[in-house]
Amino acid sequence: MNRVLAGVALLLLVQFVAPPPCWPIGPLGFVLPSPGDVVSLIDTLTKRDSRTNVDVRKAQTFSQGKLLVARTKVDVALERSSRNWRGQVLVQMTVPTEISYSIDLQEIRPSHITLDAENRLLIVAMPPLKVEDVTPLLSSLKAENTYKRARFRRIDNNVSKDLQNTLLTHDYQARARKHGEENIASVREQARTSLQDLLQRLLGRSCPGVKVVVD
Repeated sequence: MNRVLAGVALLLLVQFVAPPPCWPIGPLGFVLPSPGDVVSLIDTLTKRDSRTNVDVRKAQTFSQGKLLVARTKVDVALERSSRNWRGQVLVQMTVPTEISYSIDLQEIRPSHITLDAENRLLIVAMPPLKVEDVTPLLSSLKAENTYKRARFRRIDNNVSKDLQNTLLTHDYQARARKHGEENIASVREQARTSLQDLLQRLLGRSCPGVKVVVD
């Protein structure tokens, strides 16, 4: 197969390098393809892409005394366009992202704990709630391409791909983290309940009858 294609390519290239002295062109005359068209055709017919190899390698494991208390899902919207004399290519992308919140238990100090012996209450001041991590769900990414005026999907597909790749290089995770930090107050009650339930389970084994209250 490859030898046949190579022979066809060689024959066409020779015709360009040393064309016959005269080609009779009638009403149904034809135009020979350029050498670049021949090479592109052969490249397409002989193209073989390998499978994607995925390898997961274990890295260092860190010990952190943190309690994950909440997780919020947001959609980060991105937009970018490219314009020339034929019109505009517009790419709108949505990246679903998970924002997780945590409490660092190592920040609880003796001064944060108050014992109300009369009412059998252990009152704990909750450490600051923080955004622990921002995780984009790239497998759920959605992109919509719009071609205006004389821009067409078949011709300008590479333009839209370049726009998508450029969008993904932007620090959209920082915008998601900022959104999460601005909405910490709405998650605080859930975090307080999670910490209170954890401490109550731990204390209930050794001090039954004592109630934990996280403030």
